[in-house]
Amino acid sequence: MTTAPPTGLLAELISTEISPEPSRQKRPNRMAVEQPLLATPNETVPKAFERRVFNHLLKHHERLGISRVWKCENVRIDGLLQLEDGRHVAVEIKYQMNWAKACQACAQIGWYHSGSYFDDSQIEAGLVVFETFSGDWATRRGSSAAERGWSNFYAEHHQIDGIRVDLLRLRNEILTTFPDELAKHSSGAGHPHE
Repeated sequence: MTTAPPTGLLAELISTEISPEPSRQKRPNRMAVEQPLLATPNETVPKAFERRVFNHLLKHHERLGISRVWKCENVRIDGLLQLEDGRHVAVEIKYQMNWAKACQACAQIGWYHSGSYFDDSQIEAGLVVFETFSGDWATRRGSSAAERGWSNFYAEHHQIDGIRVDLLRLRNEILTTFPDELAKHSSGAGHPHE
């Protein structure tokens, strides 16, 4: 039995092997963060937040179980962590978190995971660090204990290419997880991570 050749524009399109035009790739780079990062002139709010995240991870590395912190360039993710147990974790930083930013962050982590940029840094997990939810992700559903964005993220963006991706909020120099938010509303006190 022979298969008929595709007919029609769409049938032909989805049957055709398409190769992108070659592009000049910038060299992947990672810089160890061993000293606090300094503000730069004309720093945007998202860039200032990114700097604060790296400085927070560096300052609290022992309590967080981090042995090394790197800031990355030209690999789609903002940074890498090496945990005390040797595992590597991708870090993507988004000042405001919503559906589009969650999609973007997970695509960036997945893109890094599928590549081979640093032989000694294959990731086993990802973290998306944000300061505030925006849009409908900042609202609460009825009697919900936490902003909608927490549940939306864990329902739709928690796994990418077989790796776990978690969401952390850094606000007022305090790291908060979804379980912290739920505990805060159920007991009146949370377990934020300074």
